Amino acid sequence: MTEESAPGATYTQIWPTTEEFSAAELADLYRAPGVRSNMVTSIDGSLTIGGRAGGLSDPVDFEHLLLARESADVLLVGAGTARAEGYGPVTARDKALAGRRAAGQDDHPALALVSASLDLDPSSPMFADAPHRPLVLTHTPDGGADADWTRRREALADVAEIVLLPGPQAAAEHGSAGGAAIVAALRERGHTRILTEGGPALLGTLVTDGALEELLVSYSPTVAGGDGRRMVTGAPESPRGARLVLLLKADDLLIARYRMR
Repeated sequence: MTEESAPGATYTQIWPTTEEFSAAELADLYRAPGVRSNMVTSIDGSLTIGGRAGGLSDPVDFEHLLLARESADVLLVGAGTARAEGYGPVTARDKALAGRRAAGQDDHPALALVSASLDLDPSSPMFADAPHRPLVLTHTPDGGADADWTRRREALADVAEIVLLPGPQAAAEHGSAGGAAIVAALRERGHTRILTEGGPALLGTLVTDGALEELLVSYSPTVAGGDGRRMVTGAPESPRGARLVLLLKADDLLIARYRMR
């Protein structure tokens, strides 16, 4: 992702009280342990313009995205989202290092990718230039590993830690979509501040299992039209409620923080 950020962005809280937040103060709020998502949407509910969420992101939103990342222990992303958005290495800027060190965090967040097919390029910058060895969370195909899947796994094992999770069939037998297993695997590795940027299928998995605790939603001042994707797909049959705990304004961008009920 190559967007430029807006340095020194100021965040005005407009609910539940009115006050100014510096970026450092907001980072401290986001540093609380938990599983949270950070997504941007247009006013009319589209996640993408031209097939990419980056089309909705302006420098103010991108600064908020970096701030949320820099508060996390690990960034959890679906492989399809990482490919579509052109993810590179996940690093914290110099100005975030003091806060991370004071909180006992590594200098840079880890990257965890979720992929069933393992269709990832081991030479891509998100692997080759990563400050930490990324995690790739996957499962053996229910029909068994074929030669292509095995070859891809072996290639990725040179640049990432491969974490095998229960397959969809095994997870379903335990009433799970796999989201709980993903979170458990990250926590077993010491990651208590987990941030995900989707995509929608991964968020649906986390919501279905009750593993997603908070949502950060940036409302881009854009009317996108078209038939863009929704934020969550494959969610449970019964809708899940959420409670608004914070509403911020930065220029024309609105940022809402919801806590799942």
